[in-house]
Amino acid sequence: MYWFNPLVLVSTLTLASAAVLPAVEKRDGAQTVKDINSISSQTDAIYKQVNDFKGGPLSSLQALGIQTASIKLDNTIKQGTKNANKSAKFTSDESNNIAIATLDLQPKVTVLIDALINKKQGFQTALLGLSAVPLVKQTLTTLRADTKTFGQAVTAKLTPDIAELAPIVLDLIDQDFARGIAAFS
Repeated sequence: MYWFNPLVLVSTLTLASAAVLPAVEKRDGAQTVKDINSISSQTDAIYKQVNDFKGGPLSSLQALGIQTASIKLDNTIKQGTKNANKSAKFTSDESNNIAIATLDLQPKVTVLIDALINKKQGFQTALLGLSAVPLVKQTLTTLRADTKTFGQAVTAKLTPDIAELAPIVLDLIDQDFARGIAAFS
């Protein structure tokens, strides 16, 4: 019967040590790149919708399509934040790939905001003759806040050299949202 006691002791110690070990975070820079690329392609799609937007009372369905795509974009940004928060710190290669994806995204945001500002007149009567301007402003405000949160979550996981540069690009994106919000205020 004494041969069993060491086995019980080892099993107990193994279970006890497993209970106090911290959970292993999964590093997932590839998922963050995928999230940024999805945000980028959705930004392109919204730009095309805005560019095709005719404006005025007969464009209610177009305005609704832009709003629906914007909600989908915001959901993608929020999911990207969740994914980044769950990830361990990114490697140097992952950080570089994230930086490249973000540098690709930034000018697309600028172009989209410019297009929205250029179409402001059309949004003034886009909802069956009623103004969609307050809705556009609210959507931009929400996207700005959620984009900032996503940027902060990703920056926290980047290597120090890339994290040091990230605010430069994130500030450009934030300034674009601020321009858009100001235009629709």
